[in-house]
Amino acid sequence: MSVAPSRDRVRFQFERTERPRRPGSLEAREVRPKGPTLEERIAGTWLRLVEDGTAECPVCASALRAAIPCDGCGADLS
Repeated sequence: MSVAPSRDRVRFQFERTERPRRPGSLEAREVRPKGPTLEERIAGTWLRLVEDGTAECPVCASALRAAIPCDGCGADLS
């Protein structure tokens, strides 16, 4: 048989590293990115590949050619 310490004797202290979020606060709102989204970058790269046959790789900025993986990082749009 074990005896648990009473609540009067045991005090828990938690360190809070972040403030709690309140509904409707600025922290809880969605923020639109300043630059293009990933979807916009991929769509633009895909369009340039179709039109010109070459484009800048959205991953590493090396040359990306249609139907061939990127020379710099091996990324492939399919």
